[in-house]
Amino acid sequence: SYSDWGEAAIKHAIGMVATGGDTTPPTVVSTSPASSVTSAAINGVITATFSEFMRTSTINTATFSLANGSGTVSGAVSYNWATNTATFTPSSNLGYTTSCTVTLTTGVTDGSGNAMASNYTWNFTTVSAENSDLDGDGLSDADEASLGTDPNNPDTDGDGLLDGSDPNTLADLVAPTVSSVSPPNHQKGKALSNDI
Repeated sequence: SYSDWGEAAIKHAIGMVATGGDTTPPTVVSTSPASSVTSAAINGVITATFSEFMRTSTINTATFSLANGSGTVSGAVSYNWATNTATFTPSSNLGYTTSCTVTLTTGVTDGSGNAMASNYTWNFTTVSAENSDLDGDGLSDADEASLGTDPNNPDTDGDGLLDGSDPNTLADLVAPTVSSVSPPNHQKGKALSNDI
């Protein structure tokens, strides 16, 4: 069995108990996406890394939230005590070119029960459809929408070729042109009964 000291140390590490002596408020040392980023992936997770071990039970959807122009985004929150990192995973993809605000409230505390000095917020904007390639097939999500291919499947028709290099797919991206006409342009004296 664990010694009393060892058990207390482990529980403190995962944020289960306070060990006293620490009165320093925790801080956020890094985030992803970073603040003010304008090309965040619409299918990414949001993370915040703290300066010290945090109490796991205080990191939840009430204290770690994401909002866009339509309101609060639903999702799940988890915490990795080994890296001091909290993660918000949206329930579905975010919208393209969408401004988002992330908030961590003073409800989150470290292992000793110290809260952050103030709420921590940051903003980012998601990537545009023209600059996003969710499945990495070489076609932008905007092109996939135009073609009717699946932006989450790099080989929509299952023929073994990436959509971005599939001749059958790419043909639909090329505007049709007229290769020849009959009678030739500007020709005079053609019988009215001839086919055109």
